[in-house]
Order: sequence, then structure tokens, then C-alpha cells
Amino acid sequence: MNSGSERHYGRRGRGWSRRWDRYEYPGDLQPQEVRDAIAPLLHHLETYDRWRLALAQEGGSLADLQRITSHLQTPVQIRGGFADGPAKLTEQVKLQSLLRDVHNGLRIDVRQRMSGMPVYYVCRVQSDYWSDTRLIVEDYYLSAGYPLADERFARLMQSGHEVFFLRVSTFRQAVEACLETPEPAERQIDAALFEVAQTVLQSAWHEDQRLAIKVARHFHLPRLVEAIELLYLTLNADLSEVRDGTNPAVLRFFKEVYPQPGILRLLRLLSTADGTAVAALPQRAKHLYGRLLSAFSRFLGTEIPWGREAVRMPLWRAVYGNYGRMSLVGEALAGHSAVCKARSALEPGAAEICEEVLNFDLERLLATNRANSSSPVHER
Repeated sequence: MNSGSERHYGRRGRGWSRRWDRYEYPGDLQPQEVRDAIAPLLHHLETYDRWRLALAQEGGSLADLQRITSHLQTPVQIRGGFADGPAKLTEQVKLQSLLRDVHNGLRIDVRQRMSGMPVYYVCRVQSDYWSDTRLIVEDYYLSAGYPLADERFARLMQSGHEVFFLRVSTFRQAVEACLETPEPAERQIDAALFEVAQTVLQSAWHEDQRLAIKVARHFHLPRLVEAIELLYLTLNADLSEVRDGTNPAVLRFFKEVYPQPGILRLLRLLSTADGTAVAALPQRAKHLYGRLLSAFSRFLGTEIPWGREAVRMPLWRAVYGNYGRMSLVGEALAGHSAVCKARSALEPGAAEICEEVLNFDLERLLATNRANSSSPVHER
């Protein structure tokens, strides 16, 4: 969270975004054909990670290290679409080229652990070239220990630069279950994920929320998450476009797939609110965002005992110093009396902010409706 939350995401170009299939390339394979084409690679990665984890957890010998090194240098065959050739896990450029020949949206990303061992992520992305929508729509492989500070985002290469992609692939199975179709419909799932991301999530989610969201999840602060996403949506989005893009499927997503009561209420409210009420929302949200930021800062300022010597320090020092190990901080401190007291102040405050965002709009709507009903009717 920071004061730069009012980020402009550009026009969405809805006429194009509704037709997901326009972004498919002629040589792209069907979803099951893609999985068949990369199956040898996924098996190769599974074998590597099994050996890597065994070495990390149980120890091993020089022979085990040599076996892993040899495996990384062993070519794996990629065959499908325009792809036809071997590549090693150490040949990232060649491997990525072969994957793109299978399907233009395929990506493989490699990161190095502190141990020096690589970890991998294989996924499929979709982008809307008429806006800034960048999504990961399907996961094929994720190594244990691959660094995801916030499961809603992943950093991938695009046009020579690392950029954040919204990771909606985690909702794929739940969205499929919601589709009213007798058999799997891959393109329908892609379209549904794209629609909800472009309408809501690309505005409600932002990379500068990562710290606050991570703290909220490890310290059991669900209303804080709700307030953050609601305020970001209100500040960042063109609410008229959000209203136009909201349909029963989008509402169902925020009720059943990704329950977010604040966003769900806002979407329903927008469907009946007049232009004056909608236009007034961002200014109100801007003020409330500052209030939420102050409340979160007070929570991070809670004094806690930390370390073997139980040194007294503000919570933010333990959080910042252990960002990559937040689960350990949460386990150690979430039940501490001072943290519980701070949580009991922050959570109701976040809930109150959500209510003020939504009730403010509702009050203006009711006032407008009353004024309209009491005014004389003029003939056209």
C-alpha cells in the first residue's frame, strides 16, 4: 500500500476483449495438445525437483550432486505445433523458443534459490494488446520453493523486461466448476478469467499491496484485505466501465470463486447508482484510503518481543526483516496479546471503512431518488 494507488490502467477496448479467440495464433495447439507436447518437459522437471528436495531434506553425496547436474544437462524433446527439437534446462533461450512454437502464450521462468539450485515455473499467459491486461491463465508446473511473495502476481519477461502478471490461474478449477456446460470448455474458462480480471481485478490488485496483503494473511486480517481491494478498485477503475462490464458471471465469481463481499456489494450498487453518485465515489475513497493507511501503520507499530532475548521492538521491524519468512513471524506472533489487541482495533476499522465507501454512495443514490420522485414530471 502506498499513496500512489491511483494508477491509470488505460482504456480496456471491450469490443476486442470479449472475443478472446482473436488473440490465438494460427499455429497454436488446442489445450490438450499443448499439455501433450510439453509432457516430457514436465516429467523432466518433476524428476529434477524430486532429487533436489531429497538432497535438501535428507542430505546426499557428491554422486547425488553429479546426478542432478547431469539431469539439468540432459536434453528434453519438445514436439508439437511448429516445435520439433531438444533443449536442456540450462538452455533457457532455446527452451523458451520451442515452447512458444508450441503455443505463443507458453512461458518458462527460472529462479535461483539461496542454495544455488534453480526452481521453475511453466505457465500460459494471455495479454490484451489494447490495454495493460497481462494474465497468467493456466499453471502447468510450479517448483516447490519457487518465490511467489504474493500468489496473486508473478514476474515474467515481456518485451525484454520483467513485468508483473496477474495470476488468475489459481481460480481455473473453481471457474470451470461454475460453468454451465456438460464438458470442459477451455476457451470459456479463459474468457471468464479474462473478463473478471479486466473488469475488476486489474484495478483491485496492485503490486504495491504485496506487503499489506502478506501481513493480512499471516496475521488473520480478512477485513483488511477486503478494504484494500475495495478502495483500490474504487480509486483505479473507470467505474462506469466496471458497471458496463459487470454481468451475472462476474457477480458469481466474487460470491463463490473469490469471495469478496465489499467488491460484490459495490458491483451490485453500481448497477443502480446514478452518474452523480458514481462520480463521487473516488474522492470519498481517497480520503478513506488515507485513514486505512494510518490504521495499518499503527498496527505495524505494535510493540512485540522478538528473538531469543525477547527484545522489545515494533512489529514492522520483524515483518521487514523476515519478509521472505512471514509464515514464521505469523506463527510466532499472531496469538500474542499485543498483536491480538491491535488486530481487534484494525479489523473493525477496516470493516467500517468498507461500509463508509458503500453507504456513502447508497445515501447519495437514495437522496437523488427521493428528489426525483418529488419533482414534477415534465412532458418531452
